Amino acid sequence: WKVKEWKGTLFPAKAKPNTWLHYTASTFDFIEFGATFYGTPKPQVLEGWLNSLKGTNCLLFPKMNISVSHYKRLRDSAIKTDEFLVCCEQLGNHLGGVLLQLPDHYSVLKNKETFKAYLNHWPQDVKLFVEIREDAFFESINEQQELLKFMRDLGIGLVVTDTNLKRDVLHQYLTTKDLYIRFQSNNFHPTDSVRLNDWMLNIKELGDMGLANAYFAMHTPAMSAMPHFVDYFKQLK
Repeated sequence: WKVKEWKGTLFPAKAKPNTWLHYTASTFDFIEFGATFYGTPKPQVLEGWLNSLKGTNCLLFPKMNISVSHYKRLRDSAIKTDEFLVCCEQLGNHLGGVLLQLPDHYSVLKNKETFKAYLNHWPQDVKLFVEIREDAFFESINEQQELLKFMRDLGIGLVVTDTNLKRDVLHQYLTTKDLYIRFQSNNFHPTDSVRLNDWMLNIKELGDMGLANAYFAMHTPAMSAMPHFVDYFKQLK
């Protein structure tokens, strides 16, 4: 939310930086919260965030700390994970869930038992969505289906990633009644609107089939393009 380019569009032109989170939370239904990726915020920082969220229904999805997902690669990470969850609990009703983003080079298939053990440790009262980027996972159907069933039984979601650079991660697997989409745009290139229109249709169809929630995380290289996406989504609704 600390984006100067949004002043005069998503924020009032004279808005002070300490109000930007409030304006962001007033615009978006949820925020993929990257601030937790590089460190656990201090209590006073959390308190400031909560104050900024007052009067909004915005949900935060903190990104799992890098020490767990990238450095430890889920091994021997129960203590770090529990510390992270204690922090998340402070968000109260504004906690939507947690995003676990695995590295590009991390093999879920080669580390299957570690992956399963980690997910088994996860508390059932906190939504978890896992982003898997491993090529082999999307190519090895039998092993893939085994892990998808395991995630489905635990109620853990598999992130759908929509990016022009890596189309194999644009899958159609639902392991929960919630859908988490990470959409990598091309700065409002005409192809973006085509992909967005397709997603709106897909989400409506899935809604008719029982989908409970669709969390759409928009990512754009030039943050100045975000207001255009906001206006476009308003037209689609």
